[in-house]
Amino acid sequence: MLRELAAGPFDSEEAYLSHFGIDDLLRVEKPERSEREETEHLDPGEREAIALALEFDLPLLIEEESGRAVARELEIRISGIAGQLLRAVREETIGTAQASRMLAELRGKGRINQQVFENVKRAIDEEA
Repeated sequence: MLRELAAGPFDSEEAYLSHFGIDDLLRVEKPERSEREETEHLDPGEREAIALALEFDLPLLIEEESGRAVARELEIRISGIAGQLLRAVREETIGTAQASRMLAELRGKGRINQQVFENVKRAIDEEA
């Protein structure tokens, strides 16, 4: 999964972590077993993320609908970036105005669909 995040402008996974100042925040794990019939059609990063969520009984932060569908089948708690944004508002980590701007940016860049945008925007507005 880190491999996918670091792909593109970064020379290595370590460069990605260092660039964002999170090298001491994350722990990189490989799942003991990532091969499951339910996940064989997913890309390697999604397969590993789902395997780790199952292995460590953790919620899964995932955006791709095919991966989310498999996670739901396997009864893994899931969230996406918009859900984490709403959580940050509810925990008062960020304000509603900043969250609304960030949500609009996510929609503008195609990271979330219109329905997710509207649902999360309504929930953020209710927090104001």
